[in-house]
Amino acid sequence: MRVFGSLPNLEVLKLREHAFQGREWILNEGEFLKLKFLLIWETDLEHWRANDTHFPCLEHLILRNCSNLVEIPSDIGEIPTLETIEIDYSSPSAVDSAKKILDDQQSLGNSGLQVFFHPTKAKVYPLKFGIRQDESGRYYQPKTKIDRLKANAKSGSDGGSSSNS
Repeated sequence: MRVFGSLPNLEVLKLREHAFQGREWILNEGEFLKLKFLLIWETDLEHWRANDTHFPCLEHLILRNCSNLVEIPSDIGEIPTLETIEIDYSSPSAVDSAKKILDDQQSLGNSGLQVFFHPTKAKVYPLKFGIRQDESGRYYQPKTKIDRLKANAKSGSDGGSSSNS
């Protein structure tokens, strides 16, 4: 990847069917300075270490069949030129990280970022991942008893009233 990253005029990079191999991708400063479009399709990548300085011109990020990817680096959302993230048939945790990036950017007033979610591996194996899809196509993870207890404990420590039921 260092060879690709050092190409001074590279704007489009499509990594298909294990073109990228390895469980971890750590970017170095000065790589991919003009990259606008990045497609990662079917890889064994698990951990991706990057921030907003690594892809300063990135506009479109597409992840397909990244079933081992733990998360999209959160700093990717900080790239000012980023317009879209598209995630398809990837791990539920990668989908969750895309949702978090979108939520974080919207809370900062960045309404220009669009995130498109397509079927995930969870849809194929919903019980394995505990993810559900509602009628509108949105994905959610039902609250567990532990989640409800944590929420109650937090609201009780925030000065709110708590009740024992």
